[in-house]
Amino acid sequence: MFPLVYGNAIKNGHENRQAFAPGTDPSVSMATFIGADGNGISSPFILQDSGLTLSGEYDACIIWEDVMPGYGLIDTESLQVISALPGSALNCGYIRFHIPPSMIKPGNAVIALRDKGNGNKILWNWHIWLAPSYTPDLQTTSVAWRPSLSSISYLDLMNVNLGWSAPISYPPITTGRRSVSLRFIQESPGTAYRNVTITQNAYSGPSYEGIEYSSTFYQWGRKDPFLPSRGFVLGSNLNKCSSSPGGYTVTTNNNTVVTGNYQGTVQNLYSLYIREPYRLIRVNYERGDLNAWDADNIQYRTDSPIVKTIYDPCPPGFTIPRYYAFTGFTANGTNTTNASEINGDYVQADETTGMPCGYLFSTTASDANKTLFFAISGMRNYLGVIAALGERGYYWTAGRYPPPNGTDEPYAESAFFTQSRVDPLYNAPYSHAMSIRPMRE
Repeated sequence: MFPLVYGNAIKNGHENRQAFAPGTDPSVSMATFIGADGNGISSPFILQDSGLTLSGEYDACIIWEDVMPGYGLIDTESLQVISALPGSALNCGYIRFHIPPSMIKPGNAVIALRDKGNGNKILWNWHIWLAPSYTPDLQTTSVAWRPSLSSISYLDLMNVNLGWSAPISYPPITTGRRSVSLRFIQESPGTAYRNVTITQNAYSGPSYEGIEYSSTFYQWGRKDPFLPSRGFVLGSNLNKCSSSPGGYTVTTNNNTVVTGNYQGTVQNLYSLYIREPYRLIRVNYERGDLNAWDADNIQYRTDSPIVKTIYDPCPPGFTIPRYYAFTGFTANGTNTTNASEINGDYVQADETTGMPCGYLFSTTASDANKTLFFAISGMRNYLGVIAALGERGYYWTAGRYPPPNGTDEPYAESAFFTQSRVDPLYNAPYSHAMSIRPMRE
């Protein structure tokens, strides 16, 4: 069970206002972060923030799970919105759910809190990540980086991408031919009747054998995970199998997630993000949200220490990486296509284990200790389409990049990898959905 609190708005048992009300320059950033109703957040408690109290008007649902239908992660019957139990850490409502031992498998799910009396409006959602068994404590590796591009320091990066899942296979679903007959009898007057027979033919579903490793994708500034690809292998641009017990349309075809376009105020944009966490939104002009992933940021291309916000999708204790986080991967911290300047080895995909192609990067900003793996994981572009699997890898940072000349399209800082290129200081339109490698706070 977890409390109905905006993520990271309570930290170490105390209100953490910097995560949602940093008071920064409103001309370039959010002085107060935005809730589902489009208003500034004033309380860490989701219901209290909107002047609401816990009642039967609120329920929880599963927006999506990235497992084959019929093999769900979370027991839907166990999902409840409840009052705090004796001994609970906080005096507020909670969401309680259960994953039966037999259903535990690598994967991701999104649970949402809804206001049933207001058209099932989503008020907030949570990412449930069943991490691989070899990272039970979300292990990290100490990695060299260049805080000024002229000196070396160290930070801790998680060993896997956010939402990383190990390969998983499903047996085919088979059913026999079944029939049921119903008799409809006229009640009055008379005794006329009609027999109706409904037949379900035999069915055999796909087996989904040997799905590769995968991880969730994220638009810049959002906390909401988007459905992974089925793997990172070149040409396998299909969604990982999924279901939506809550009845939401998450995908529109084999390789596209539900999308939309938006123009308007930053307040309305972020409230839309919260209300429609399953929809990838294209934003095509500049906004005042430089601090969505770094609470006190008011500048472009800055490498200040990250102040975690309520929109940060990383687990507790982790943040989005800072701007220079990946600069230890090349000889001088800048972009390069020279193999001798890359502090890492490119490795091919392993079809036997399902491991994708990628880089084993050095943790020491030298040729030594090349042990930290980054998959060439592709992206979802702003049309929701999976692209560049096995060709290009993109990893967000918390930094923003000025819009290119002649455009208003928002850009953000990232790392970019191909077989012949490593760019620790890249940038991309922030409406793309890309990978995240969490950094320890």
